[in-house]
Amino acid sequence: MKKIYILILSLILLSSCKEKLTEEQIIVNQNKKTIDSLTYIRHNLHPEYLKSDNSELVANEIIKNCFSVLEIDRKNLEAVKDLAHFNFEIKNYKEAVHYYTILIDLKDDLNNRYVTFYYFQRGLAKFHLQDFNGAIQDLQQYKNENTDKRTIGYSKACYYLGTCYKNINDQSNACDNFRTYAENVATDEAWNLVAGYCN
Repeated sequence: MKKIYILILSLILLSSCKEKLTEEQIIVNQNKKTIDSLTYIRHNLHPEYLKSDNSELVANEIIKNCFSVLEIDRKNLEAVKDLAHFNFEIKNYKEAVHYYTILIDLKDDLNNRYVTFYYFQRGLAKFHLQDFNGAIQDLQQYKNENTDKRTIGYSKACYYLGTCYKNINDQSNACDNFRTYAENVATDEAWNLVAGYCN
């Protein structure tokens, strides 16, 4: 009788384990489909965003999909990158700052070259929010970490730093950055900016 009881109990346990495994497999498959949909969107909607009259609609669709992915995988870097980028593109600068901050805080997991770019982007988002002191910190960090002083990004950082300093009435730092910007881009417009504000 005892052996029959153990056998029945074993069958019940085996049956419930099988059922649980099936439920787990369903969840795994659903999660895989959601993450695969982010990959699909990255390859198909991203290019559409660039040439679409409905770019805001496409960006919102990508953002919505990213949230679905993060519900499953809270550390999915591709989803966080898209949330930062597309919120910035549709001028949701406060949200962009939030997601760029997450990317910067994950710097131990990323190549520092990319983290440097996130300082630049977060600085621009803060600039658009008129947080000039916050923008100065991020853009200066970008400048400090950027090894190539002749890049377009470095020149842009100098321009925006100059504008931030101008907005907080720090003429000396504004002019230093405007001059570096003008030396790098070497356009009449840039030199007129220096002449009009610094001389």
